[in-house]
Amino acid sequence: MVMTEHQKRGRTGKVNILVVDDNQANLNALEALLDGPDRSIFTALSGNEALRILLKEDVAAVLLDVKMETMDGYETARLIRSREKSHDIPIIFLSAYHQDELDIQKGYALGAVDFLFRPIAPSIVKAKVNCFVALAKRRTLSDLPVEASLRLLQDSRLLIIDDDPALLEALPVSLQLRLPSLQMDLCESPQDAIARLTTTSYGAIICDFKMPAVDGFSILREAQRLQPLTPVLLMTGHGEATFTPRAIEAGAYDCLHKPFQGEFVALAVKRALETYALRRHRAEMQMLLKDLSTQMTELESLTLVAAREIDDTPHALEGGRLQKVKGLMEQGLLLTQSQVHTVRKMTHNM
Repeated sequence: MVMTEHQKRGRTGKVNILVVDDNQANLNALEALLDGPDRSIFTALSGNEALRILLKEDVAAVLLDVKMETMDGYETARLIRSREKSHDIPIIFLSAYHQDELDIQKGYALGAVDFLFRPIAPSIVKAKVNCFVALAKRRTLSDLPVEASLRLLQDSRLLIIDDDPALLEALPVSLQLRLPSLQMDLCESPQDAIARLTTTSYGAIICDFKMPAVDGFSILREAQRLQPLTPVLLMTGHGEATFTPRAIEAGAYDCLHKPFQGEFVALAVKRALETYALRRHRAEMQMLLKDLSTQMTELESLTLVAAREIDDTPHALEGGRLQKVKGLMEQGLLLTQSQVHTVRKMTHNM
């Protein structure tokens, strides 16, 4: 039987990440930063070398330097997208300087899911790559493509919190064009947002950082308390260099910057919804395992009681005592059937 790439990865238990940069020192630093027991880091010093690796390896994400000799990052991304095997691989562009808007739009058109500018904060790049590793593991377990996973989340809602009416009008329109099945709720005040969080479940939250009387970190903490599985994306129009590292360390899923890039925000929301699916899946599995453990303990107790009844009167199992043993055995059978149902449900969900 020929195994798919997802099945091969499932056997090794590792997720592949590709880093492309024509500076060996940069490659060494990123490889050391991203390495972990659940992943393999592939490195390439050129676009051509990266393409050769992608012919052989199935990777969860590509970190790609924009400025490289011979073939720059944009051309490399175009060739990655032109191949069927690598067409859907997420690409994170790395740049030593801030690109202008046209360059960023060009990157998004070539399939970029993010731009990271050097010097890169370690916590940020690790958080973003960890997200893609987790999503790759989820797809390996379920053997469902990303789009199928998103279809399962059509009932998920996005909450957008911002005191700027213009943004609350423009951002939903931009997202609806790119994610037409997404349902959204809008809040101008933090108080309304907290009220919604107590009554409605959300697959993702976008929250402005600077609002009157309260900042985004306060909303982030409330969201973590009320809906701990829901990713929160903080948005800011202030270009302070420390904002993103502080937000990631506080538990934000990602950071968005105003004026927003519609394609970038849509991709960030899409990743957040996938992460929500992963977290919910894990929570459901934990609950099923907890129930199974409880049932196993009850079955063990019933078996021990039945065994004592038999040991105490091996030749006199009749009348009321016989009925008691039969009752214990029937309860044990019901518990066993319940465990079988639980295991089947777990197998189906995975």
